[in-house]
Amino acid sequence: MLPDGLEQNQESLWLRRRLIRMYHDVHDVDGVLNMSRDVLSRVMKESYEYSCSSCGHISREPMWVCPQCNKVDTFNV
Repeated sequence: MLPDGLEQNQESLWLRRRLIRMYHDVHDVDGVLNMSRDVLSRVMKESYEYSCSSCGHISREPMWVCPQCNKVDTFNV
């Protein structure tokens, strides 16, 4: 029933969490690992954007000093 629900609602993390619990309860280690990897790939970002809270400059990596306004420690995720 849960896999059918995923076909109808492919983005549901709740259903995936329930499936992980079900696989765990029946000792299906491969099912737990595969579904856990799927959940992690959906919730983890490939890359982050950091923005300067002073001038709005955007960078793909955190910086101590903003290259645009030269303010220190202003980058946020």
